[in-house]
Amino acid sequence: MYLVVLPGDSSRLAAIPLFFIGLLWVPAVWVSVRATPIRRRTLRTILAVSLPLVVAGVVLYGPQFATLLLIPSTLLAIASGLVFQGRNR
Repeated sequence: MYLVVLPGDSSRLAAIPLFFIGLLWVPAVWVSVRATPIRRRTLRTILAVSLPLVVAGVVLYGPQFATLLLIPSTLLAIASGLVFQGRNR
């Protein structure tokens, strides 16, 4: 299990990008709970903004960062319709 905050200073710095990515995903949670007309566009925009942050986190902090964010990013891609769209969409 990857611990975000350990007693050292470097792990506290690693928590900062996770905090901002968490803040970025708040609108994704909102449009998933409430039916809005711009749901798909909002989810795709949040995914497009968060993926470069995940890549930057991998470069700066290592592969554990991407492993931690793999499941939420995948669920966001599925919800936005980028994967598993089917034929008729």
